[in-house]
Amino acid sequence: MSGSAFYSTGGSSYGRFMDLHVHGLTGDNLNASDVMLYNGTSDNIVAFGRLEGGRSTGVYMQLDSTRNKVLFNQISDQNAYGILDYDNDPRITSSLILGNTVRDITGSDAIEGRLVFGAGIYTADTGGQIIAFNDLSGCNQVTVDETLAPGGIGQNAIHSPMSALVLGNVSRENHWYGYMSIIATKPIAWIGNLAHENAKDQFYAKNADHPLIALNIAYSVESEAERSISVNAAETGVHRGAVLLGNRTLGGTLRAIELQKTELSNVVGNNASDIGAEAVAHWLAGSSYMAHVGNVIDAADSSNYAMLISDCTYSTFGSNMIRIAEGTSIAVQINGDCTNSFFDKSNIIAGKPEPMNFINNDSPGCIVETFGSGPPTLLRHQVGDRVWNRSAASGSPDFWRCTTAGAPGIWVASNL
Repeated sequence: MSGSAFYSTGGSSYGRFMDLHVHGLTGDNLNASDVMLYNGTSDNIVAFGRLEGGRSTGVYMQLDSTRNKVLFNQISDQNAYGILDYDNDPRITSSLILGNTVRDITGSDAIEGRLVFGAGIYTADTGGQIIAFNDLSGCNQVTVDETLAPGGIGQNAIHSPMSALVLGNVSRENHWYGYMSIIATKPIAWIGNLAHENAKDQFYAKNADHPLIALNIAYSVESEAERSISVNAAETGVHRGAVLLGNRTLGGTLRAIELQKTELSNVVGNNASDIGAEAVAHWLAGSSYMAHVGNVIDAADSSNYAMLISDCTYSTFGSNMIRIAEGTSIAVQINGDCTNSFFDKSNIIAGKPEPMNFINNDSPGCIVETFGSGPPTLLRHQVGDRVWNRSAASGSPDFWRCTTAGAPGIWVASNL
């Protein structure tokens, strides 16, 4: 069959597309969708279908279509997308995309010869959706670049008055990202999702303001995935308001968490382990006004840093628990301009009675404090760094203060 199998347009509403079986479609690009809801359609339900038309897209919603519901469908073997919610101008669609299984989306359709399609669920210039409890796998099989947010769930150009709520989905074994947003001026909300063994980053918010990435599990121990969670990696502009809260990351050959070029951000209560042998668990770069608090970082199998802090100004780092492998010489590396930043003594480097010997501070703007039994003998430190005497007694110093930067610098015993 050429074109769409089921086509609703011209303001049609309250239709029921139930228990459909579509296969063997032909036609041109996105027009050959199994179900197309187009040009002002609203309040339709597409449910319990088996949509394997194979030419383009399982369910395609476009051009002022609102409040449609795509529920509990089996969608597979499409060339472009599993489910597409798209418009030419930013707007709220309030679509409900719930409980669908989407798999084996090849991305073999092309724009000007470039293979850029292939997401399982894809939204562009739309918002207000609830995308929940879907299972996505095997997407972006031949996609060649990330122009159109390749991933199990891909969100592009989030400029509508609100973003989507992406909740409780499983995105696994996709050939690009698990979850990706490529441009977002409105908040992203990725909450309680599972990403498992996707080929690249499990969660990637690129060029994003106000992303909320919370209570997710990112698992990439067996694959060569690059990052578990990354925000604004390799971007040039400065963005705002990232919140990374309570995520569990296992694996990642480059980073467990990477946050770059973002101001007014919180990285709180995340738990990272099983990172790659050359990985950095938390890479924080080019950011300011950030609170990095209460994270657990297990780099016990890594030969690289647990934390790399670079050019992070007016930021605080506290109450983090860091474990490093035996033989690792640096747990925390601090570089660049970190003016008015503070790494305080509530941080723990587990099993290291002299933690200052495992913090290399190359930034004169950052003050580092730890507990210990004396001044450090290893690595580089800056004026103002302090080691608080964990066994202070009458006649002994309360702390040692670095008065001349160096490796290890000149330290003076002091009392309050």
